[in-house]
Amino acid sequence: MGSRLYREFLTGDPASRLIIEGLLFEITGEFFRTACRRETQSPRWLGRAVEMIQDNFPRRLTLADIADEVGVHPVHLAQSFRRFHGCTIGDYVRRIRIEYACQELVRSDTSLVDLASAAGFADRSHFIRTFKRATGVLPSQYRTNARETPDVVERDECSGSLAFAEQAQPRTFRCATTLV
Repeated sequence: MGSRLYREFLTGDPASRLIIEGLLFEITGEFFRTACRRETQSPRWLGRAVEMIQDNFPRRLTLADIADEVGVHPVHLAQSFRRFHGCTIGDYVRRIRIEYACQELVRSDTSLVDLASAAGFADRSHFIRTFKRATGVLPSQYRTNARETPDVVERDECSGSLAFAEQAQPRTFRCATTLV
Protein backbone atom coordinates (compact mmCIF):
# COMPACT_ATOMS: atom_id res chain seq x y z
CA MET A 1 0.00 0.00 0.00
CA GLY A 2 2.91 2.31 0.78
CA SER A 3 4.48 1.80 -2.66
CA ARG A 4 1.16 2.47 -4.35
CA LEU A 5 0.80 5.69 -2.36
CA TYR A 6 4.29 6.70 -3.46
CA ARG A 7 3.55 5.91 -7.15
CA GLU A 8 0.37 7.99 -7.04
CA PHE A 9 2.30 10.84 -5.48
CA LEU A 10 4.81 10.72 -8.35
CA THR A 11 2.10 10.42 -11.03
CA GLY A 12 0.54 13.76 -10.25
CA ASP A 13 -2.48 13.47 -12.57
CA PRO A 14 -5.93 14.87 -11.61
CA ALA A 15 -7.13 11.57 -10.12
CA SER A 16 -3.99 11.13 -7.99
CA ARG A 17 -5.23 13.46 -5.27
CA LEU A 18 -8.43 11.45 -4.86
CA ILE A 19 -6.56 8.14 -4.98
CA ILE A 20 -4.01 9.36 -2.41
CA GLU A 21 -6.81 10.48 -0.12
CA GLY A 22 -8.51 7.09 -0.47
CA LEU A 23 -5.27 5.24 0.23
CA LEU A 24 -4.66 7.35 3.33
CA PHE A 25 -8.14 6.52 4.57
CA GLU A 26 -7.46 2.86 3.91
CA ILE A 27 -4.17 3.03 5.83
CA THR A 28 -5.94 4.81 8.69
CA GLY A 29 -8.58 2.10 8.71
CA GLU A 30 -5.90 -0.59 8.92
CA PHE A 31 -4.30 1.15 11.89
CA PHE A 32 -7.69 1.34 13.58
CA ARG A 33 -8.38 -2.31 12.84
CA THR A 34 -4.99 -3.28 14.29
CA ALA A 35 -5.66 -1.22 17.40
CA CYS A 36 -9.00 -3.00 17.84
CA ARG A 37 -7.29 -6.39 17.62
CA ARG A 38 -5.02 -5.60 20.54
CA GLU A 39 -4.67 -8.20 23.21
CA THR A 40 -7.77 -8.62 25.31
CA GLN A 41 -6.10 -11.00 27.73
CA SER A 42 -3.15 -10.08 29.91
CA PRO A 43 0.11 -11.61 28.65
CA ARG A 44 1.85 -14.15 30.91
CA TRP A 45 4.89 -11.96 31.33
CA LEU A 46 2.66 -9.25 32.83
CA GLY A 47 1.55 -11.72 35.49
CA ARG A 48 5.21 -12.38 36.30
CA ALA A 49 5.78 -8.61 36.55
CA VAL A 50 2.87 -8.23 38.98
CA GLU A 51 4.19 -11.14 41.03
CA MET A 52 7.65 -9.57 41.13
CA ILE A 53 6.17 -6.25 42.26
CA GLN A 54 4.09 -7.91 44.99
CA ASP A 55 7.06 -9.94 46.23
CA ASN A 56 9.40 -6.93 46.26
CA PHE A 57 7.15 -3.94 46.98
CA PRO A 58 9.27 -2.69 49.93
CA ARG A 59 12.36 -2.48 47.69
CA ARG A 60 13.04 0.39 45.33
CA LEU A 61 12.23 -1.30 42.02
CA THR A 62 12.80 0.42 38.71
CA LEU A 63 10.85 -0.05 35.52
CA ALA A 64 14.05 -1.29 33.87
CA ASP A 65 14.58 -3.93 36.60
CA ILE A 66 11.08 -5.29 36.19
CA ALA A 67 11.25 -5.19 32.39
CA ASP A 68 14.61 -7.01 32.39
CA GLU A 69 13.22 -9.68 34.68
CA VAL A 70 10.23 -10.40 32.43
CA GLY A 71 12.06 -9.87 29.12
CA VAL A 72 10.26 -6.87 27.62
CA HIS A 73 11.10 -3.24 26.90
CA PRO A 74 10.34 -0.85 29.79
CA VAL A 75 8.01 1.27 27.62
CA HIS A 76 6.06 -1.80 26.54
CA LEU A 77 5.83 -2.92 30.17
CA ALA A 78 4.52 0.48 31.29
CA GLN A 79 1.95 0.68 28.49
CA SER A 80 0.72 -2.89 28.93
CA PHE A 81 0.54 -2.57 32.69
CA ARG A 82 -1.58 0.56 32.44
CA ARG A 83 -3.85 -1.00 29.80
CA PHE A 84 -4.55 -4.16 31.81
CA HIS A 85 -4.43 -2.80 35.38
CA GLY A 86 -5.83 0.69 34.90
CA CYS A 87 -2.97 2.46 36.67
CA THR A 88 0.76 3.02 36.47
CA ILE A 89 3.24 0.66 38.08
CA GLY A 90 4.12 3.38 40.59
CA ASP A 91 0.47 3.78 41.59
CA TYR A 92 0.18 0.01 41.94
CA VAL A 93 3.26 -0.20 44.18
CA ARG A 94 1.93 2.64 46.33
CA ARG A 95 -1.43 0.89 46.71
CA ILE A 96 0.26 -2.37 47.74
CA ARG A 97 2.39 -0.52 50.30
CA ILE A 98 -0.67 1.19 51.76
CA GLU A 99 -2.61 -2.05 51.90
CA TYR A 100 0.30 -3.79 53.62
CA ALA A 101 0.44 -0.93 56.12
CA CYS A 102 -3.31 -1.23 56.77
CA GLN A 103 -2.94 -4.91 57.54
CA GLU A 104 0.06 -4.38 59.80
CA LEU A 105 -1.60 -1.53 61.66
CA VAL A 106 -4.45 -3.87 62.57
CA ARG A 107 -2.32 -6.92 63.37
CA SER A 108 0.69 -5.52 65.19
CA ASP A 109 1.96 -2.82 67.49
CA THR A 110 4.88 -2.05 65.20
CA SER A 111 5.98 1.57 65.44
CA LEU A 112 5.16 3.84 62.52
CA VAL A 113 8.88 4.30 61.82
CA ASP A 114 9.43 0.53 61.53
CA LEU A 115 6.23 0.06 59.59
CA ALA A 116 7.18 2.82 57.15
CA SER A 117 10.52 1.15 56.53
CA ALA A 118 9.00 -2.34 56.19
CA ALA A 119 6.43 -1.06 53.67
CA GLY A 120 9.08 0.65 51.55
CA PHE A 121 8.45 4.31 52.37
CA ALA A 122 11.37 6.74 52.56
CA ASP A 123 10.61 7.74 56.16
CA ARG A 124 7.85 8.12 58.74
CA SER A 125 6.57 11.47 57.45
CA HIS A 126 6.43 10.20 53.85
CA PHE A 127 4.45 7.20 55.08
CA ILE A 128 1.99 9.28 57.13
CA ARG A 129 1.44 11.79 54.31
CA THR A 130 0.88 9.07 51.70
CA PHE A 131 -1.32 6.99 54.01
CA LYS A 132 -3.56 9.94 54.86
CA ARG A 133 -3.88 10.90 51.20
CA ALA A 134 -4.86 7.33 50.32
CA THR A 135 -7.21 6.51 53.18
CA GLY A 136 -8.35 9.86 54.52
CA VAL A 137 -7.13 9.10 58.05
CA LEU A 138 -3.79 9.07 59.85
CA PRO A 139 -2.20 5.66 60.44
CA SER A 140 -2.69 5.98 64.20
CA GLN A 141 -6.40 6.75 63.69
CA TYR A 142 -6.72 3.79 61.33
CA ARG A 143 -5.14 1.51 63.94
CA THR A 144 -7.43 2.80 66.70
CA ASN A 145 -10.58 2.53 64.58
CA ALA A 146 -9.72 -0.98 63.38
CA ARG A 147 -9.03 -2.21 66.89
CA GLU A 148 -12.29 -0.85 68.27
CA THR A 149 -14.11 -3.36 66.05
CA PRO A 150 -11.65 -6.29 65.79
CA ASP A 151 -14.13 -9.05 64.87
CA VAL A 152 -15.99 -7.07 62.25
CA VAL A 153 -15.22 -7.26 58.59
CA GLU A 154 -15.01 -3.66 57.50
CA ARG A 155 -14.69 -1.72 54.30
CA ASP A 156 -10.99 -1.42 53.56
CA GLU A 157 -10.14 2.19 52.73
CA CYS A 158 -6.96 0.97 51.10
CA SER A 159 -8.44 -0.92 48.18
CA GLY A 160 -12.19 -0.36 48.34
CA SER A 161 -12.88 -4.05 48.91
CA LEU A 162 -13.84 -6.12 51.91
CA ALA A 163 -10.80 -6.98 53.99
CA PHE A 164 -10.16 -9.39 56.83
CA ALA A 165 -7.55 -8.45 59.41
CA GLU A 166 -5.99 -11.91 59.24
CA GLN A 167 -4.96 -11.67 55.57
CA ALA A 168 -1.18 -11.78 55.34
CA GLN A 169 -0.37 -10.76 51.78
CA PRO A 170 -1.56 -7.79 49.72
CA ARG A 171 -4.43 -8.81 47.47
CA THR A 172 -4.32 -8.48 43.73
CA PHE A 173 -6.58 -5.64 42.71
CA ARG A 174 -7.28 -3.33 39.84
CA CYS A 175 -6.29 0.24 40.58
CA ALA A 176 -9.41 2.31 40.86
CA THR A 177 -7.92 5.71 41.51
CA THR A 178 -4.62 7.41 41.07
CA LEU A 179 -2.82 8.32 44.26
CA VAL A 180 -0.51 11.29 44.17
